[in-house]
Amino acid sequence: MTSVIALAGLALEQNRDLDRARGHLRSGLLRSMLAGDVELASDVSAEMWGPLPADPVRVVIADLPAATADRMTEFLELRVDDRDGRLFFGRAGDSVVVICEDEDRGIADEVAGEFEVPAGVSDAGPLADLARLHEQSLRSVERARETAPAVVWFDDISRQGVLAFLARTDARAVARATLEPLLEYDRAQGTSLLDTTRTWLEHGGQFDATAQELGVHRHTVRSRIALAEKLLARDLSGFHARADLWAALLATE
Repeated sequence: MTSVIALAGLALEQNRDLDRARGHLRSGLLRSMLAGDVELASDVSAEMWGPLPADPVRVVIADLPAATADRMTEFLELRVDDRDGRLFFGRAGDSVVVICEDEDRGIADEVAGEFEVPAGVSDAGPLADLARLHEQSLRSVERARETAPAVVWFDDISRQGVLAFLARTDARAVARATLEPLLEYDRAQGTSLLDTTRTWLEHGGQFDATAQELGVHRHTVRSRIALAEKLLARDLSGFHARADLWAALLATE
């Protein structure tokens, strides 16, 4: 009995060592693919697990808490076996990176739901363009962490446009300073100058459309915008000034 227990313990330790070695191999192959060497990763993966996912692929990045790292790895290994290798994953720091075929993109919801972690999903694209897809997934998981656990798709945030990212940068402080004259005036006078300016920008600077939405006369809108220009010390008749002000509004919202 003692000998059996000793042999079982040795076998378990060897299995742990093998799992660690397999994990290191996966991480190394992932770095190789991100560096552009997909051929090497394809050859090794074919020998170890099966072929890499076929185009088009998506990249899924999910947080990997230390407490659930082993369980998540086992979870993904089982998914790899179910798909004859046509799903690849590797660890990258405190995250796990999953490369899957487009039709298998539901793996993101599985991981996020099972382990209650944020996950980001890239657009679909060729495996040869993995570095770009990886960058998209990074941006997506950053957004997902704000409402974790959640799954965020890059397509959803890309539709919001580049300016939407300003709210998640140091531009917020600059934006608040830009809008402060309007905010201070509204606080002191009990007016809605900032709201009028926002609505006016939303309607492309059209006074009639803005007046209709606000339920006021167009001359009232004109006078408010003129006052806003005076307080901001800028001419809002040009595109650049309007774009800058709109960006400030987005950054503070």
